[in-house]
Amino acid sequence: MSKPEIDFTFFSSFIIRTPAYPIHFYKNLTKGFSIKSDTVKDLVKDPQISEALYLASPELFAEIQKWCTQENYPIQKGEKIKISVLKYLIRMSTRCTPFGLFAACGAGRFSDFTKINIEKNSPADILAGKKDPFYRRTRLDMQFLANVSTQWSKDQSIQNELLFYPNSTLYKLGDFYRYIEYTFEKSKRKYSLEALKRSDYLDLILEKAVAGLNKDNLAAHLINDEINKEEALEFIDELISNQILVSELEPTLTENSIKKEPKKVLKIETFNNEINNKLLKIDAELGNQIAAYEAIMETLQKEEIAFDKKYLFQTDLFLDSNDFQLDKKYTAVLYKAIHLLNQISEKPKQTPLENFKKSFLERYEHEAVPLVKALDIETGIGYLQNTIFDPTPILDSIEIKPKTNTDQQINLNEAQKIVYNKLQNALQNNETSISLNNADFKEVFSVHNTSDTFSCVFEIIEENEKEWIAIQSIGGSSAANLLARFCYGNPEISNFANEITQFESESITDKIIAEIIHLPESRTGNVLRRPSFRTYEIPYLGQSNLPISNQINIEDLWLSIKNNRLVLWSKKHDKEVITKLTNAHNYSYNALPIYQFLCDMQFENHKSALGLSNKFEKLFDYLPRITIGNCIISKAKWIFNKKKHSDFFEILTSKNDFNPEIIRSALLSMNIKKNQYVSLIDGDNTLVINLENDTCIQMLAETTKSRTQFILEEFLFPSTKIVTEKTGCYANQFIVGLKKNKV
Repeated sequence: MSKPEIDFTFFSSFIIRTPAYPIHFYKNLTKGFSIKSDTVKDLVKDPQISEALYLASPELFAEIQKWCTQENYPIQKGEKIKISVLKYLIRMSTRCTPFGLFAACGAGRFSDFTKINIEKNSPADILAGKKDPFYRRTRLDMQFLANVSTQWSKDQSIQNELLFYPNSTLYKLGDFYRYIEYTFEKSKRKYSLEALKRSDYLDLILEKAVAGLNKDNLAAHLINDEINKEEALEFIDELISNQILVSELEPTLTENSIKKEPKKVLKIETFNNEINNKLLKIDAELGNQIAAYEAIMETLQKEEIAFDKKYLFQTDLFLDSNDFQLDKKYTAVLYKAIHLLNQISEKPKQTPLENFKKSFLERYEHEAVPLVKALDIETGIGYLQNTIFDPTPILDSIEIKPKTNTDQQINLNEAQKIVYNKLQNALQNNETSISLNNADFKEVFSVHNTSDTFSCVFEIIEENEKEWIAIQSIGGSSAANLLARFCYGNPEISNFANEITQFESESITDKIIAEIIHLPESRTGNVLRRPSFRTYEIPYLGQSNLPISNQINIEDLWLSIKNNRLVLWSKKHDKEVITKLTNAHNYSYNALPIYQFLCDMQFENHKSALGLSNKFEKLFDYLPRITIGNCIISKAKWIFNKKKHSDFFEILTSKNDFNPEIIRSALLSMNIKKNQYVSLIDGDNTLVINLENDTCIQMLAETTKSRTQFILEEFLFPSTKIVTEKTGCYANQFIVGLKKNKV
């Protein structure tokens, strides 16, 4: 088996993410036997905490105010409010993932030493002109902007001045056009595939609308001896009503450095200026009074614009870097771990894209086929239609029945079998960790490589005066994915993202790199908004800001298989197209087939991630820590399943008086002996639990009692030498970018 070479280097910049509060805030909060309601009520009086809670959930904030002020507030309801607030407070001091005013991100550069000091300035320092390390940026939420777009588009006085374009999902199939239309159900988009018969008039309008025309100009192309202006406008209105034509007010996701000319609609300009000025005042400080937000709502009410308090403001917290530096010695440690993980991490064999490729080869062989034809559910293969994969296990797999489910079989490849055996030996010998190294793997198990750039997310922790790098994830279609949505608020992050995408462009000179532009849900736009990184874009139920000549329509794309690789081709440009989705969107969730296909094509012949499989969580109740050198690639985990641990789940769901000591004893009997702190893992979400604190035990019970399974993971405190402040340190999380060296 040929050896994959992953000769890569690190970009010189990094992203740093920290909670808004230092780690000692959490330690102090949970250091006692319990957390009193009065303690929590005092904390929410802090202006910064109060504002953060309001932005996270206006409804919860209103209830918190009642809880704090009403003497006869129901006790049981008050306990639920306290637990909800505590979850936010714990997040605000332990979790680095940016969210509102709870965590921040900034940028720095690798150096010969580490210098990341975050000193919050006193009011006097700020008055003296000293910059505070934390600053914020607030925008209107994308759900609100989408709703306003829909509302204004229906206003005839505005609609008559707008430009209209063909729906970007539209394609011809025989005598019909097909396209995606959406309606709203409880603020969620509901999609339907529509068809309409082609006609000379329809063909003409769609051809003329490509560059964008207003209603009058579109109607003018129809007026003749048989059709008057009124009839022509009625036809145009019908096309708009059925979303065959869409307006320029549709929300855009990428921003070009060259802005379009301001719209000539005075009502929109005046509204935007007034709102933006109020948002700038809010962003001038942390800890605003809620009245500042209510003033904006009053403006919206005057304009008779509908809004939902919960989805009105989108705020991000940033760090003014002040020349942050991280010792480059950490990259040498990371390099060894990533190199080994690349050798043992295989590309998944059974994926929607691989399944499609087999079907494509069987039906079309090596013929080039239009994308829309191949993915059409009636005339082609479709995508995501056939979800039944070949159940035959691969020849070199072994079958192990997990303890928690006797009906399920887990297939392990050769590399995974080696790890499995080491885990088994560790458990038999009561060892709390295993170490992997090159000597464990006699051969290279992977023949695929990573994308040209990818990212690694890690934290630097400290245990018994020793530093460890705890790796959280490695991979992605681009190292810029995790940076993209924060570019608007921090010039250093923006420069780093542009450096990455520029490298990708220079690495692929004979092909077109095209950004996928799609808005699946209005609120998802908060994650999808990003700069315009690429020269070309593929809009699909989304609006591009690039010139028409730089937009690739789905009808222009063709598919073929060459050298066992699925190739996407632009007929207009006569070049292969490499698709990119430069953001952190979980695109496969309820995705439209063509959108998911374009996104999946990012990983054609590439791995999407490096790391250990989560299959082991189905095979063991307890997983010891797994390390490579000084890197922790998997923290110790405890997996609780309702079938396996029915007695424990009965304790959690008991309707009798809550007894934290019984739960604590049950936890400590399951190998959780030396870990005073654990994290409740829920996908990307984590909740740190101090097992010696009764209120934390209560929080754990309340959060997990309705589940059938949950995972606890060891919580490791951050290194005191990395992100420092006057009296302690912050939890840290770093994102580094890696690039393949040019041959």
